Amino acid sequence: MYALPRTLPEKLSALTELALDLRWTWSHALDVLWQTIDPELWARSPNPWVILQNIPPNRLDELGSDSTVLQDLNRAIENRRCYLAGGLGVLAGDYLKTASDLDAPVIGIGLLYQEGYFCQIIDANGDQREAYPHNAPTSLPIQPMIGADGAWLKVELRLPGRMLFVRVWQAIVGRTRLYLLDSNDVRNGAAERGITAKLYGGGAEMRLLQEVVLGIGGWAMLEALGIEVEVCHLNEGHAALVVLERARRFMQRTNVSFREAMWATGAGNLFTTHTPVPAGFDAFPPSLVYAYAREYLREFNLSVDDFLALGRLDPTDKDEPFNTAYLARNGCTYVNSVSRVHAEVSRRLSARAKR
Repeated sequence: MYALPRTLPEKLSALTELALDLRWTWSHALDVLWQTIDPELWARSPNPWVILQNIPPNRLDELGSDSTVLQDLNRAIENRRCYLAGGLGVLAGDYLKTASDLDAPVIGIGLLYQEGYFCQIIDANGDQREAYPHNAPTSLPIQPMIGADGAWLKVELRLPGRMLFVRVWQAIVGRTRLYLLDSNDVRNGAAERGITAKLYGGGAEMRLLQEVVLGIGGWAMLEALGIEVEVCHLNEGHAALVVLERARRFMQRTNVSFREAMWATGAGNLFTTHTPVPAGFDAFPPSLVYAYAREYLREFNLSVDDFLALGRLDPTDKDEPFNTAYLARNGCTYVNSVSRVHAEVSRRLSARAKR
């Protein structure tokens, strides 16, 4: 379920363009305009998309004849078009914001969580309680990504004994695009629909499934959209499985071995670590990884031990868990850190000879 852009009076139609551009999350030049449109809604939810979906029709008629509002709207559209045409805006540390300001050819891929991370609530006794408000897609400034066939793009992933259907959404972030993957499709079972429910939710299997959707599903989405990527940046080990899927697709196109494919594609993979302690990395039981990797083993022509060694510090230790940070390190030519402490962790990861 999703909300189509609302049909607006012609004079106000540009509001849809402004509401769907997440630039309003860091540029507050339009706050006064949205507040003028509906002060009560703005006070409750400073989200232009929510305001646009809920404003009464009679208020739209009033705005369409308000010369001041129309002038402000025209200035806002002209300002956005000048921004998109070039030049630097307000710089920010966030990747997509900065990429938009620099007009860098960057896209982002993530998961669309139905609930996300918990909100902290302090009750009358002073105790912490957690709440998971539902993120209804209709209230978010996103739209379904349309595929080449004109239908909502959905990526199909093969899991043990079942298929997983992953919906693709698009968020506009200034000049850049963010694609969000969502497993809440009616063709999935109840458990599968909940894969993208909570951030850091569930046990080891749920975390692994989230990383399957992000890494394998993310690369499958890029190919479905015909987007050719030169550099793939892995932010932490959560997306590490992308190195395997990228290598697998390369093997299919070029008819080379797995080792050759990893070597060839690794030159275009970059791993950034933020975690200052190894315990912060995701690690999974070998039996669980094998259950989901059997199809890959056949395609890669690898033994179980050789495959699991890609995610181990000691490749000979069969009891060591499968660590996605080690997999990312083995699948990336470049490793980046964000501080001196992080660099020390990265060097310990890099000390292991790549195979």
